Amino acid sequence: MSEEKDDFEPFNIEDEINKQKRPRKTKSKTAEIRNYRIIIIFLILLNLGIVLMLLNSKKQNDIYASEEGIGKDSLKFLLLSDIHDNKTSIDLLLDKIKNKKYNYIFYLGDMVKMTPGEQNSSTHAIKYEERMAQYLQKLEQIAPVLYIPGNNEPYTIYEKNSPKLTDTSENIHNKYKKIKDDLYILGLGGCTPILNGGKYDKNIIPFSTLNISNVIQNGFPYNLPQYGLDNYKKSDEWFGNDIKKIINEIKKDAGNNNYQTILLSHIGPLYSWTNAQQQLGSGEHWLYLGSMELEKILINDENLMLDIHGHIHPSRGVLTMIPEKTVVNPGAIINGFYGELTLKRENNKWKVNSMNLREL
Repeated sequence: MSEEKDDFEPFNIEDEINKQKRPRKTKSKTAEIRNYRIIIIFLILLNLGIVLMLLNSKKQNDIYASEEGIGKDSLKFLLLSDIHDNKTSIDLLLDKIKNKKYNYIFYLGDMVKMTPGEQNSSTHAIKYEERMAQYLQKLEQIAPVLYIPGNNEPYTIYEKNSPKLTDTSENIHNKYKKIKDDLYILGLGGCTPILNGGKYDKNIIPFSTLNISNVIQNGFPYNLPQYGLDNYKKSDEWFGNDIKKIINEIKKDAGNNNYQTILLSHIGPLYSWTNAQQQLGSGEHWLYLGSMELEKILINDENLMLDIHGHIHPSRGVLTMIPEKTVVNPGAIINGFYGELTLKRENNKWKVNSMNLREL
């Protein structure tokens, strides 16, 4: 019978003790690899976190842009008026809204402050044009400016071929600009004479007994010296006829009734309280500061949805005269006031989505 041999090496206790005394290289390598894996996983997670933050940031920016009203069917405008040569107010504004976006700035007149004697002077016109250009260039850091002159601007700004003060901004006095296929901006600057019309009562028509004592401020350029300062009604008709001419030009351009218009004017409609100012020391005595012809146009023109005006500093506010006909006075930026308007197109019609009066 053959002898079977065990198929394993003999166990030597000394060898085993020596093995246990040696460093465990395999386990050390395993721990090192494990540490590398942890670091790699951490870096991957860190990069993933950064990517998610960037994506979330972009998403937040998209949401912000949507809230700001910038889009195909939404528009956002900054409303400004009455700097009156106050550079500080513009600097404060730039700092206040430096992270906001607008489609346009609507500037409603009185960028500078001229005396009546200076306004018809070509020498003074050049100086004040340069000042206006400086203000516009500052505002263009925010958005393009559509502007009209107030009653404190030089006569050259009212001319048909008025000087182009900057490459970006546009003077739309006695003109219009099509900013969407169905939305037009028309502008008419200047001021009619201001009347001392008695108590602020819509039932009192101040034109019935006008004379030179009724005129508190001559206005510019609609003061009509050729008719005499006592003929406010004639002056107001001139103002209204200029608006009607622009409206007719827009109708020809649009070719149909599927459009809307926004009027930028320095003064507003006569019986809007955004144009009323209490006469100092007179109790309930009010000054009529707007245009009766403009009020008629705003009520009767079915395409005109908004009149945005300045001129009267303390009477900032928003007034809906009749449904879907709004008058806005954002206040004077020289006093730290401005406005933000957001429009949205719903069912093929532009509507006021928000109208906010802001303060520096």
